[in-house]
Amino acid sequence: MISGSHFRLYRAGNGDAICEQGEHVSQLYLLVKGKATVSYIAENGNKLIVSFKQAFELFGDIEYIKQMDALHTVEAASEVYLIGIPIDSLHTYAASYPPFLQLLLREVTEKFQLKSKAFSFSLTHGALTRLASYLFRIMSEYDGKRLTGSLPINRTGDIADHIGTTSRHVNRLLTTLAKEGIIERSNSAISIKDWEKLEQLASRSIYA
Repeated sequence: MISGSHFRLYRAGNGDAICEQGEHVSQLYLLVKGKATVSYIAENGNKLIVSFKQAFELFGDIEYIKQMDALHTVEAASEVYLIGIPIDSLHTYAASYPPFLQLLLREVTEKFQLKSKAFSFSLTHGALTRLASYLFRIMSEYDGKRLTGSLPINRTGDIADHIGTTSRHVNRLLTTLAKEGIIERSNSAISIKDWEKLEQLASRSIYA
């Protein structure tokens, strides 16, 4: 961590929590490099990945405006670097600064647009298309490059929660994708074999 008068620079590794749902929000974060997931834990314990974020996204803007605890959990999905700006500094120096307020308005508006888009997609597309869209997004690097690595097979529970189905159904869908030569599936991992077919099946990526 590197600190300045009114900011801190953070580095987080893949899987590290940046903020936890329900905790007090003391900073506004700007993601400057890498990719992060935004998730929500329901009352029944199910985890839903709401969106994927990359540079230059803000975290904590809604919480700052509403003065509330964190709505979601944010986790690094790769090595990430963030700038943290203490809420106290924002209250003192930026709360009445028009360009900052315009930035918050744009960010919040975009979040609601993306949520509406994702909800509409989930209602109008089948589970196989939603799975393909999920795989295409999560296995693409933040800078647009495609991962050559693999997705752990034990993530099927998270995938099921995210696309709104069961782990058993996700396993059946993965088997279908493997038979079609789109993915390769082993006992421990999933890897993409045919990106072009996966992108076609995904229709369009909803997980911005």
